[in-house]
Amino acid sequence: QAELDRQAAIDKAKDAAMKALDIDENQAEAHSSLAFIKFRWDWDRAETEREFQTAIKMKPAYAPAHQWYSSYLVAVERFDEAIAEAKRTEELEPLSSTASSHLGWIYYLSGKNDLAIDQCKKILELDPSSFPARRYLGLAYEAKGMYAEAINEFQTGLKVSGSPLMLALLGHAYAASGKKTEALQVLNDLQQLQTQRYVSPYTVAAIYTGLGDQAHAFTWLDKAVEERDIWLMNLKVDPVFAKLRSNRKFSDLLARIRLRP
Repeated sequence: QAELDRQAAIDKAKDAAMKALDIDENQAEAHSSLAFIKFRWDWDRAETEREFQTAIKMKPAYAPAHQWYSSYLVAVERFDEAIAEAKRTEELEPLSSTASSHLGWIYYLSGKNDLAIDQCKKILELDPSSFPARRYLGLAYEAKGMYAEAINEFQTGLKVSGSPLMLALLGHAYAASGKKTEALQVLNDLQQLQTQRYVSPYTVAAIYTGLGDQAHAFTWLDKAVEERDIWLMNLKVDPVFAKLRSNRKFSDLLARIRLRP
């Protein structure tokens, strides 16, 4: 049911963007929304690029266009451009913790973990309840092998949010740090949660990757492809899946979601 609701919401968003453009094709907001859908849902890189460029040309000061465009650029390994767009977002919205934490996310996916950590710590000093900053800080710690720090951030985030995403991240940190029992417990908890809330198969695959169980990881990534899980677009650059990259199935997956050149 949750999956059907998600599909319906995305279809609705696409319709709304198309209708807005029928009325006025000079709406940067509608072009940005369409670009986001083309990228995350349709896996259409040429259209994504075109729609973002159009939106930014029409309204250079529209921050979400720069933010979403940076998400696209980082996914296709255009790291310097992605960081520049994320910095532009922050300049346009200096008081937004969303814009600031997004830059932390882009630093993390670009492999600049120290910059990500500094960025997220700055945000959490001002706003300890910032869910994204907590999440990206934990991930950057984990990428540096600082597992105790990562686990602490995810546990704190989970207490504040109760989010399945934060729970899955905690599960991966447990798995990657060798706490197998705790990781399996999280998988069990996520299974229970699935009956009430949408649980991203991509995040479940991450836990299995951390456990070194590639067979189950690929089963869940296949499920993510079937469901067009929006996190999939980070697959090529996501450090959490680094251990799978040498497997032939991984490059097949990238081809299926059109992330392979």
